[in-house]
Amino acid sequence: MRSFESPCFIHINSHNPLSIILLLHVTKVLALEANDPEISALKEHIEKLQLEGRQMSGEDIDVLSMEELHELEQQISKGIKSVKERKEQLLYEQLQKSQEKEQKVVEENEALQKQVEELQQRTAITEIPRKKRRSAASCPKTPTNGDENSAMHLGLLADVCCRNEDEV
Repeated sequence: MRSFESPCFIHINSHNPLSIILLLHVTKVLALEANDPEISALKEHIEKLQLEGRQMSGEDIDVLSMEELHELEQQISKGIKSVKERKEQLLYEQLQKSQEKEQKVVEENEALQKQVEELQQRTAITEIPRKKRRSAASCPKTPTNGDENSAMHLGLLADVCCRNEDEV
């Protein structure tokens, strides 16, 4: 019993007909890859892009000339500038959203303040008549018959009494 392991790490048994078909197929694909210039060009292009990516991150730059290093520096500077511009744009958008939220909160606060003032006015209006009724009932009455001096004196006391209760 012979077995073959392909570059794709597939275990192929030579006694199994499906394994033999798979082996033939893999062999054809590998042969086509080796002979197809388009596939070779794509592989080279991928390798080049991978190298450029490593160089952009500061790896594998030992082999670069002064001109290539300068070019790489320009590309990185351009990239950093784009990143900063995008970052500024996002920060500006966040600032605008925050200002809009702040404006909404201010408007809500003003509306709530008006409601509080209206409630305070309603409460004050309903409490004033109650106080007057209570103070009028608790203040001493001025006598209608009797000495005018004593009536005037008692009237002054009643006024003072009513004023004191209104202030409270």
